[in-house]
Amino acid sequence: MQNVRNYKKTNYISTKKHAITFLASALIILTLASVIFAGKASPAKPKDNSDVSTVSSSNNPNLFDVNASGIDIKLVLEALARRSKTNIVVSPEISGDLTIHLKQMPIESILNYLSIVQGFAWKKDGDAYLVGPKEKLEPPAKEAVKSVINETAIVEIKIPSAAGCCSFN
Repeated sequence: MQNVRNYKKTNYISTKKHAITFLASALIILTLASVIFAGKASPAKPKDNSDVSTVSSSNNPNLFDVNASGIDIKLVLEALARRSKTNIVVSPEISGDLTIHLKQMPIESILNYLSIVQGFAWKKDGDAYLVGPKEKLEPPAKEAVKSVINETAIVEIKIPSAAGCCSFN
């Protein structure tokens, strides 16, 4: 009977040691896996504008500094709108990362530089700036007006002679 008790006690302790060893091993493996796959397993976080402080103003409320490196153009335009307290409407087609460093520039100049580099157009409509693809913001009527102005019309005018028209006595 003593042998049975010693066997059960030894078996219980042995099983408990195996369980603790198994749990410790599993914990170590999970910790290593989370460290190794930390950036790979989680989905990519979208860029938010919480860390975008790319636009600042100076003593002159109409001039702004823009500093951005590898930031989406929409975030730069949003920061510009917020800082300048100006309405800027951006088309969904406008996208791309941007590197820009401008000092003491008005909004129109900043938009001009951005439109040249990024290939979009902008126009002021009332109290808002509209930013979008060139084909949507530039009216095609300019071409029609140019062609009408450049055309020359030749009109032949025939004037009847006075001799055969009337008889005077």
